[in-house]
Amino acid sequence: VLTGTEIKSIRFSKASISESFCDFNDLGELFVINMSIQTYSNGGYVNHRVRADRKLLLQRKELRKLHKEVKNVGLTIVPLNLYISEKGYAKLEKSNS
Repeated sequence: VLTGTEIKSIRFSKASISESFCDFNDLGELFVINMSIQTYSNGGYVNHRVRADRKLLLQRKELRKLHKEVKNVGLTIVPLNLYISEKGYAKLEKSNS
């Protein structure tokens, strides 16, 4: 779930996923933690915070599967790649380790 200035910064390659990881909150929602998206230069007063927990949108079935693996097996979800899809959506590729 990104704001307008966040997606514009990502399109200009102003984002970094180094040192970031994914974690579940108490409600079972998945968030990417420690992801850095630089402020948009034309954003003005409506700019976003550079480092913030950002919610990831996944289908319920995939969320349950990942939550079970993280909780039972003790895996950590690490984003490997951040890119813009053909439809214009920001996507994260993940690795379980």
